[in-house]
Amino acid sequence: MNGKVEIVSAKGDELLVLLGDCLKMDAKVTDNSGKVLGKLVRIMGPVAKPYGLIKLRSNSGLENDLYIKC
Repeated sequence: MNGKVEIVSAKGDELLVLLGDCLKMDAKVTDNSGKVLGKLVRIMGPVAKPYGLIKLRSNSGLENDLYIKC
């Protein structure tokens, strides 16, 4: 299962994102071609509308949509 994430904030190699249904720690973050760009390292916020902290391998690839692979 893949879920698209909405980027709320970006700083360096970290992204704060609004999560969908995927709440799995260390879940892989990919672009639309399936290339792994990083992983989910922290989940925070309310259960109804959780946020996640994604640690990227590098800053490249942010121009594409990002997905979490569950």
